[in-house]
Amino acid sequence: GLWGGGWMGFARICRCRPGGTAGFDPVPEAAPQDADALHFWRYGQWRGPLVCERVDET
Repeated sequence: GLWGGGWMGFARICRCRPGGTAGFDPVPEAAPQDADALHFWRYGQWRGPLVCERVDET
């Protein structure tokens, strides 16, 4: 939804910084099972390096 997606996007921008060279940051497939729709900021990765797999550009 808009609320959860907005917080997820905000967390990703804070972590990656626009124009940064941090690499590929995929969107998670789903929220955690116990996720609360009104408190999505609790599930964002706000700091630290990106956790991603290698990306093959073809």
